[in-house]
Amino acid sequence: SISSTSLQKRLSLVIVKSYSKSCTGASIKFIFQAKMLQEELTETTVEDKLRRLCTFFTAKSFEQIDMTFDLTVDINVDRGYFLEMMAGAITFHFGIQTDASTLEQFQTLGDIANYIHSNQS
Repeated sequence: SISSTSLQKRLSLVIVKSYSKSCTGASIKFIFQAKMLQEELTETTVEDKLRRLCTFFTAKSFEQIDMTFDLTVDINVDRGYFLEMMAGAITFHFGIQTDASTLEQFQTLGDIANYIHSNQS
């Protein structure tokens, strides 16, 4: 018997593999990162989950990222792309409907953590 989560991951992988055959390298990277952001996070605190998510967008390790992580300076991808991906991850992992325009006003990872804490029920 296959769990529904396991089946969903397998189906997602098949869809991504078949879709990626017709994509450019940049599109494949985007799809891969989007799937990574939907993987189960093993961290237990909001802050640690955000730190883990940021490792996808920087050369810094989990240990090097803290709540002073600058959302403009410390990422090594386009800021708009970063905000879109993080908004999707916040919606998915924290159940808080978020879009990139909401995150544009924040300067640090700590600002996002405060936003999540203030919007969790």
